[in-house]
Amino acid sequence: MVSVVVPLYNCGKYISKCIESILKQTYSDFELIVCDDGSTDNSLEIVKSFEDERIVVMFNDKNEGLVFTYNRLFNSAKGDFIMIQDADDWSIESRISDQLEIFETYPDVSICGTNGYFYYNEQRKIPCQSKGSGYVTDIKSQVPFIPASVMFRKEVLKVVPGMHKYFSHATSMDQYFLLDILLNFKGYFLDKHLYYARFNPTSNTRLLNGSLRKLTAHEAFLLLKKQRLETNSDWLIEGKTDELIAFERRLLKDNKFMAEKYRELSVHRIDSGDLTSASAFMVKSFISNPFNLMTFLTALYWLRVFFKFSKPTAS
Repeated sequence: MVSVVVPLYNCGKYISKCIESILKQTYSDFELIVCDDGSTDNSLEIVKSFEDERIVVMFNDKNEGLVFTYNRLFNSAKGDFIMIQDADDWSIESRISDQLEIFETYPDVSICGTNGYFYYNEQRKIPCQSKGSGYVTDIKSQVPFIPASVMFRKEVLKVVPGMHKYFSHATSMDQYFLLDILLNFKGYFLDKHLYYARFNPTSNTRLLNGSLRKLTAHEAFLLLKKQRLETNSDWLIEGKTDELIAFERRLLKDNKFMAEKYRELSVHRIDSGDLTSASAFMVKSFISNPFNLMTFLTALYWLRVFFKFSKPTAS
């Protein structure tokens, strides 16, 4: 059996499409475990409206964050395989069967990720770069598959027990988790577009929610990755969290770094059509570093998009 795990937080707008894409899978021997992480919208009510005995509904008493929720889902899974599914994304109907076929064909593979599309603003989809199906042999560069497209053998959790609590209420928890797995087990990239990853500017990981750590956590992950690849260890393994925290705090005081992070957020908001939020992040970028040429170029991009959408259409 396959356990499909879905962490849910304020995705009332998208959760129906997510669940429907799983219920329509050509492979039917699965459980769909949805854990609501203290949503304040109607997400939980929508999930409960589905009448299917394969759906298991759980909820946290308060908002605990993705790390806590994912680990709770992993521990609750009854299947021999665990498949991740984000609440604002959806999967192609053959996803489960296609990934299971890889595990049957390659018994030494413990984790399989797929190709897919990044979906922007209900209109534009961008395919991930195709690298061809095969074993994951190079993790020095970016892992080739979308993190939420993975399926892995449950036995992996005996070695990698879950996502690290250091990344709670931040970002990159999934990338550190995948790095840990791929350093201990064989991985496979299935070059089929089986997953649609929606760019949702209001998702839990993209909202700052008062936490500037979401701007520095990815840099912390990159540092940890470099340490692991060079020494087979890192500060988290060695219990040196204080040094990692100090590293992130130095980044927060680096105006050039902060300007670039705010600019990146602005670009993402422009791509999603949220020009108001994009302009607010551009202002933060200019304040942090008024001489960042890339921010000026981003402002020109904002203007092009603004005039494109404000131009009256012919009747």
